Amino acid sequence: MIYDHTARKANDKNKTTYAIGRNDVDHGKQPVDGGYSIWKRKANYRQGAKDQMAWSWVKVAPAYSGKKTGLSFVDAVKIMNKKLKRKEFIEELPK
Repeated sequence: MIYDHTARKANDKNKTTYAIGRNDVDHGKQPVDGGYSIWKRKANYRQGAKDQMAWSWVKVAPAYSGKKTGLSFVDAVKIMNKKLKRKEFIEELPK
């Protein structure tokens, strides 16, 4: 599940849009439980479509395999700030 209220445009030449998401099983749980990931919006050419562009979300972090199911809240926010190239989000757990 991608949280639309976290979607922000980065300060890069392409104005890439990034957002924080969470595993469906972890949605609704406390932020301490983790399960977060970072997503970016990508344009795909679609032949035969009227405007010929389709948008989809692609996971960019965590880019590892194993038993860990996602990032902690603090790690996700740190990566998001790094991708945006600015301090958009506070890098601590909400109180």
